[in-house]
Amino acid sequence: MEDNKPTVTPASSEDNPVNYLLVIGTVIGIFAVLLVSFALYNHYATPEIKNIGELHTDNLMGEDLEEEAYVYNGYSFLNIDGLWFTEVEVGDNVFSIPLRFGPQELENVTIDGSLTTEFYMGNEIYISFDPTVESKYLTLAASELATNLNSVYDLSTMSACSVNDNSTLCNNRQVISCDNNPDNLPLIELSYVNETSIELSGTCVKLSGTEWELVRAVDRLLLSWYGVY
Repeated sequence: MEDNKPTVTPASSEDNPVNYLLVIGTVIGIFAVLLVSFALYNHYATPEIKNIGELHTDNLMGEDLEEEAYVYNGYSFLNIDGLWFTEVEVGDNVFSIPLRFGPQELENVTIDGSLTTEFYMGNEIYISFDPTVESKYLTLAASELATNLNSVYDLSTMSACSVNDNSTLCNNRQVISCDNNPDNLPLIELSYVNETSIELSGTCVKLSGTEWELVRAVDRLLLSWYGVY
């Protein structure tokens, strides 16, 4: 595989919106995936149990496994502890990737539009979101996205506000969205709306959905970039 960069329940009113923003800003850049992978490896790398790499090999060979598993377009997918694991090769490295959804569950999430070459320039990418939205799913989506971009593509991810709510947090961040990006910065906007979609436009990717649907949009985009589709 060529070493290419990617072609690209709201909380109660008692919760403080700024707390959610602080959580999201903190999660972006934290390598949660690496921690999960490390724990999983320790669990499976015992003499009596095959490690995850051997399980992927057995799956690709068509052997019956105790774990829920299937092969999709040449990629092995294993469901372990509620996460779908696969292995992707980027450059000279092979990464173990855990996602919330497997490719069979994401086939109805379409990707429309295209990105310009400016999206792939540099080593930084912004992830923007509406600071007035309070949702653990938004936090999860941002974390899953940022962790993959950091660990696999070695991109620095920075949180931004898609709208300015005049809070002190947004005063210290870029306020950019797919509709308001005058400097054409590489950007992924997380839009918490009741429609699951992925739209590519210029230097911006807009991922839309609510609750688990937003996470599905993130996983669909990542699997597309990894060459699974």
